[in-house]
Amino acid sequence: MAEEGGKILGMNGVVLEKRSGIARFLTGVVVAPEKRMQGIGSSILHKSLLESKKEGLRTAEVETIKGITAAKYLYVKFGGHEKIVTAQASR
Repeated sequence: MAEEGGKILGMNGVVLEKRSGIARFLTGVVVAPEKRMQGIGSSILHKSLLESKKEGLRTAEVETIKGITAAKYLYVKFGGHEKIVTAQASR
């Protein structure tokens, strides 16, 4: 989480799966609209990846909604790549 003067600027949620060695980003990275493009998202993601690595996790996965422009650039900076998955409706 990133804060300034007691106000939350951005955050993310991570689920650590120690058995599989994967860190799954539950919320991705969320930054207040007025604080975007200032490196806050990068800082949050970097800190989360470092903490996950300290816990022994080898891989991180993020799912995001198609069309979120920031996601295309932020995750790529940290070695991410796009994999399009089509949701299947259960019957």
